[in-house]
Amino acid sequence: MDGGPILSLEALRRLEQAAAGHRLNLMRHAALAAADWVTRHRPPASPLLVCAGPGNNGGDALHAALALRKRGHPLTVLQPVAAASDECRAARRQAEKAGLAILAELPDGAPPPALLIDGLFGIGLSRPLDPAWQNLITRLNRLDCAKLALDCPSGLDAYTGQPQGAAICADHTLTFLCHKPGLFGGPGADFAGQVELAMLDCPASLYPQAEGELNRPPAAALARNRDSHKGSYGSVSIIGGAPGMLGAALLAGRAALA
Repeated sequence: MDGGPILSLEALRRLEQAAAGHRLNLMRHAALAAADWVTRHRPPASPLLVCAGPGNNGGDALHAALALRKRGHPLTVLQPVAAASDECRAARRQAEKAGLAILAELPDGAPPPALLIDGLFGIGLSRPLDPAWQNLITRLNRLDCAKLALDCPSGLDAYTGQPQGAAICADHTLTFLCHKPGLFGGPGADFAGQVELAMLDCPASLYPQAEGELNRPPAAALARNRDSHKGSYGSVSIIGGAPGMLGAALLAGRAALA
């Protein structure tokens, strides 16, 4: 988990519009960020299962599949329903033109991939998934492989952290442009796994004022002389610990010792 801004969904949509006005193709940048993540974390030629949904998150996944095929990865691409957004339809046409086979159903009995890339639903999901999607997500979760979610795990409300009937249980989430609070609180923290932020080369000048920020660990070590010891820095008295209430005193003592 790295530091980074938190934006509301409305502010994030304004940022996306501003980026489009500056001719920044966020979908292609997201796809390349996903491909670069795979290159960093998986050996060359690892077999991949790329799951693309009907919206822009599916477009991210399809463009990522094209980039990863160029890098030598064997691919199975799943898109269960037709593309619904203009950007996803364009990505689908480009994938088909490039000869990428796209399946409508998850094949039975196929060996599990080295990595599943989840691009079924993004942060715009605001309603419970219907039973067919819930069943598919349940099947995908049962696959014995690592899972990377693009932007947020499919089926998870990225702002409340609540699954919408079912959600991909990801080992890693590569989220785009800003952090979303639902990836860090409530059930969402378990569904999201390890979260990384990709800013997609979006200029800082386009960002609205952040509405929150993740805590960042101090970048500098403690400013202490090497020739020193615990007696050089004073002492701490901790008052607390009523019967059954020792936890806070213990935590404070351990922090002071550290």
